[in-house]
Amino acid sequence: MYFASGVIIFLNILLAPAAGFSQGNCSIAARIEGTVTDPSGAIILGAQVQVPNGMHVLSNAAGHYTIACVPPCEISLGIEAQGFATISKQILIHAGETATLNVQLAVAAVETDVQVNAQSSEVSSDAGNAVILGTYDGGLIEITTKPGTSTPHGAAFFTGSVGELNATDPFSLTATPAGKRRYGFELSGAILPRKADYSLAFERRDIDEFNVVNARVPGDDGVAAPLQQTVPASQRLWIGSARTGWQLGVNDTATLSFAANVNTQGNQGVGGQVLPEAGYTGLTREYDLRVGNTQTFGANLMHETRIGYSWKRTAQAPNSATPALQVAGYFTRGGATAGDLNTRERDLEVDDDIVLTRGRHTFKLGLQSLTVFLHNYDPDTFNGAFVFGGGSAPQLDIHGEPIGQTTTIDGLEQYERTLKDLPGGHPTTYQLNTGNPVVPIT
Repeated sequence: MYFASGVIIFLNILLAPAAGFSQGNCSIAARIEGTVTDPSGAIILGAQVQVPNGMHVLSNAAGHYTIACVPPCEISLGIEAQGFATISKQILIHAGETATLNVQLAVAAVETDVQVNAQSSEVSSDAGNAVILGTYDGGLIEITTKPGTSTPHGAAFFTGSVGELNATDPFSLTATPAGKRRYGFELSGAILPRKADYSLAFERRDIDEFNVVNARVPGDDGVAAPLQQTVPASQRLWIGSARTGWQLGVNDTATLSFAANVNTQGNQGVGGQVLPEAGYTGLTREYDLRVGNTQTFGANLMHETRIGYSWKRTAQAPNSATPALQVAGYFTRGGATAGDLNTRERDLEVDDDIVLTRGRHTFKLGLQSLTVFLHNYDPDTFNGAFVFGGGSAPQLDIHGEPIGQTTTIDGLEQYERTLKDLPGGHPTTYQLNTGNPVVPIT
């Protein structure tokens, strides 16, 4: 007990001068200040600068730090910041002076494993062996792997939901067993060790959904009758890709890749007051072919050539080719006004660049050629469109003859008068477009 008390008293006596100096003798103390930067010269915010007695400060938004009261002697400063290597600097300071110590921190060495798959948020790359990852700060990291170095590996997957276990649409009178299935595989490996490799991927999605029609149509007795239908609206999507990389020389690699995306959606636009015949089937196809070649001439010079060719198609196939018919507030039937929409696009891009790095600077010089071929077939309202919105019309007797007075009728009565060829029976509007629906652009 007495020994422990003696140790405590001894430590208090030993540390008292330093503590007393930092608190009461700043008039004869020294001052240290400076700026903390990274290897590029950019300032580092929040870097910690610490002296041996435990006192520490943080660099501000300008990268500047100040230690106002330190004993005049040769001391060691420790500087550390997240993501940078910690360093120690010796400095000799004299009483009453202000010493300046600017510090440049090196980036810390980091070794990590990065797994890149189809679910990652990545920027698409033209080069098959290169993966370009976007960072939150707007930077890009391009990772290029040498062809033929990976071992064979792959994966298969399947997920799904049983439609019978899903809830029924509350607006539907019948069961709507919507379901989803997603399955596919990934496979990659070497064709020739350290010379060539391949990568294959395929995914299929079957989505079974339903649209609910809740409209009112003319009844046999002339009174609007409710019409409720549950209409399947399936979606079929498949995605595939294939890539191969070749090591043509020690510093010369070539890649070839192909990707496809096909999406088909049935009974689009159907639901609510829109009857099934007024819907359409949507089709979207996109194919992409890429060729790349990268040559490196030392650590500071690189030559890249990339050629890309893609073709896309967007099409709509209406369920009916008859004129569109809309009775406001009741139903919409007939053919879809978009008609046989068909847009085809071809894109050809060629890039040839030389990248030169000197110190903090990167220079890029090259040529870029982009050609777009567009064939747009848009027969909008070429099938005609009738709209019955109601309005003012002659008042009729029980025999359908005018009695000399006017009344207001709704769209359904206006439509029925048209069918019976009665006074006041005519569409509110009728639209028909004609001409050549093709617009080619290069």
